[in-house]
Amino acid sequence: MTETLDTAPLLPWLQPHWAWLQQSRAVGRIPPALLIQGPHGLGKTGLARRWAQALLCRADTTVSPCGSCPACRLFAADTHPDYTRVEPAEAGKAIGIESIRQLIHKLSLKPQYGGYRVVVIEPAHELNINAANALLKTLEEPSPKTLMVLISSAPHQLPITLLSRCQKLPILRPDRDTALAWLASQSLKQEPTVLLDMARGSPLTALALDGTDQLARRDQTIQGLLAVRAGDKDPLQLASQWEKDFSATTLEWIMAWINQLVRLKQGLGHTDTGLATDIPGGSAALQSLSITDLFACWDLLLNTRNRMAHNLNITLLLEELLIRWSQTGRSHNR
Repeated sequence: MTETLDTAPLLPWLQPHWAWLQQSRAVGRIPPALLIQGPHGLGKTGLARRWAQALLCRADTTVSPCGSCPACRLFAADTHPDYTRVEPAEAGKAIGIESIRQLIHKLSLKPQYGGYRVVVIEPAHELNINAANALLKTLEEPSPKTLMVLISSAPHQLPITLLSRCQKLPILRPDRDTALAWLASQSLKQEPTVLLDMARGSPLTALALDGTDQLARRDQTIQGLLAVRAGDKDPLQLASQWEKDFSATTLEWIMAWINQLVRLKQGLGHTDTGLATDIPGGSAALQSLSITDLFACWDLLLNTRNRMAHNLNITLLLEELLIRWSQTGRSHNR
């Protein structure tokens, strides 16, 4: 993956984290292994790149990488010899032990620029068990001035032994006002509040959704659920229509919708958007489902997500999901 020099301003919600990293450098306590963890769409990768570039930069600065020294130019061209990025060979695949063996061999050599060496592993939770065990040995005996940065949106999938060797830097979703203020500065084509809710509060994900057909596809997905709920569409028929294009993203749309229905049912919904009820039939769904029903739906969606991760038969998963959705709450609503 070719990376470009990041000259964009630091994202506002990342400024406290950047200050913490800079302070750790100022007092000489840079952790040999850092785990940057948090949901997608918050800029974890950008923060790690900025930190790596700052450590490799040869200019006399402790604030930000200069962007113009030889080291920064090499970094921008993805050719800095003391910067290594480890990632799956193909999207969705695991990081295998051979990648870690190559990394270990590279780290056994002296750094070419005589300064820091930085390794970024993303997504770290895609390390297979053999790769994780091999990496653990390296973390147990860190080389001087070598920094390992692991990035993960699912740190619970990492072995506990690996987690215990890392300093944690959790990145949380920003508060709604901060996220919307940032989105307002991005010249969006669509309504920021709707995009942010669709992205479950992750501003960069919301920005990526703008100008795409994802909002219309989200609405079609929810309309399909409502049609099944109303008895206007057969669950098996909808499962057949969905199976070709159904993905983790589609499931996230449904989970975001159920999540907001729960919030509205509890009186916690946002007053500036009607995301959960703006789709025809959404208000009726809110009225027909109790809070207990909605939590049962949430559990069903979590189970579906977990099973999808194991590459089970998507048709059977969707059929089960939609049949159970059509039946939720029916017994006590009769």
